[in-house]
Amino acid sequence: MGTLRKYGDLGIGTLEHLDGEMVVVDGASFRYGAMGPFVKWPMTF
Repeated sequence: MGTLRKYGDLGIGTLEHLDGEMVVVDGASFRYGAMGPFVKWPMTF
């Protein structure tokens, strides 16, 4: 994530073994599961 944060603070994508999408807004990351709500997600994983 550190490398990606150099290029901006807004994005959407998927990660390996993650059920749903990862969304970054204003530098804060969130996970949106396929069947659930947005959950704050740590920037280091």
